Amino acid sequence: SIVDSHCHLNFPDFKDDLDAVVARARNAGVTTMQTICTELAEFDEVLGIAKKYDGVFCSVGVHPNESANAELPTIDDLV
Repeated sequence: SIVDSHCHLNFPDFKDDLDAVVARARNAGVTTMQTICTELAEFDEVLGIAKKYDGVFCSVGVHPNESANAELPTIDDLV
């Protein structure tokens, strides 16, 4: 099995074709994917994607380029 440990399934390029993107990955042998949050505002979106597809997980984080503008969340903000 193949693990894609860093993908961005929430990017606009995949928005209208996400089911097919995930299916193509599965057909290529990718069984596990980690879709990455680059801004805290994206977290709900990547979490929704992770909940929709088996074997897809998400991270919460802030890209270093965005860190100066980001408020740090509490654990209560994330659950």
